[in-house]
Amino acid sequence: MPNSHDRFFKEALTRVETAQDLARHYLPAEVVARLDLESMALVKDSWVDPELREHFADVLYRLKWRDPAITSSVYLFLLFEHKSQPEKGTAVQLLQYMAQHWQAHLKSESLPLPFILPLVLYHGESEWRIPQTFESLFGEIPAELQIYVPHFSYELLDISLHSDRKIVGGTLVRATLSLLHSIYAPDLAARLPEILKALATRDADAIELVKTFLRYVTEASPLDQAEVALAVNASLQAKVSDLMPTLAEKWVEQGVEQGKRSALLSMLMKQANRKFGAMDAMSISQLESLPTSDMEQLGEIILDLTSLSELRDWIRMRLHAAGSP
Repeated sequence: MPNSHDRFFKEALTRVETAQDLARHYLPAEVVARLDLESMALVKDSWVDPELREHFADVLYRLKWRDPAITSSVYLFLLFEHKSQPEKGTAVQLLQYMAQHWQAHLKSESLPLPFILPLVLYHGESEWRIPQTFESLFGEIPAELQIYVPHFSYELLDISLHSDRKIVGGTLVRATLSLLHSIYAPDLAARLPEILKALATRDADAIELVKTFLRYVTEASPLDQAEVALAVNASLQAKVSDLMPTLAEKWVEQGVEQGKRSALLSMLMKQANRKFGAMDAMSISQLESLPTSDMEQLGEIILDLTSLSELRDWIRMRLHAAGSP
């Protein structure tokens, strides 16, 4: 669910202290030495093209140089690659985003152009093997023509499952990157308690962070409610309902709905088998895919149907109306 990844990334990295910590620990030391990280201020506008937001999310910070003699602006551009496969054209997209920002600058301000430092965060399932320099995207170009090719690079923070990069930094940065690193892991349930322990404080802000983390896990991973609740109990000595009532209510609603569907499906199967004989696997699968409201309607009319073929046709008609294949 791309929106879940985006929301978690932005909720964590639009906290100035978190972005400062990320920059401090994951940018090259020679870069950090030049920047006044304490001056970082969030820029609200997104520079990601609307058509590409299914692949990228972005956060932009404006800050100052440490050297007061340098008066030009400097920006830290955080681009989050949230698909499972790395995007081959990342450098092209970065150049597009930077050009849009420079164009906007020229409309309202004078030269020099602001310096933009791109940092790409990637947490997909595949290894990142794409070159980080723009010029490497071209084929063989004669040396005397190289001056016509844009030359720039971007910093890459690869926190995918394949990466062995050590996760460092303050509490929130480590917890955030650890969860992004582990969200596709088959053993996420075992990793989750340790990740949540880092947030185990009593202040109100920490509770909001835990809610953000739990919401992300339930939306973006295959873990069920029981597994998440066990992780919460193991790491925070607290009940899910105490931390996030709305999530607990959602789980209760889901449980009620699942119980209702299970009872309806059992009743329909018994009635169909009694009247038409054993149903084939395809018919059972289609019956299980029906919306709950259609299951209820079928329960009222199933005894009026005359054949298994008529039952199949009714199910297919309702699935088609619901937009299912």
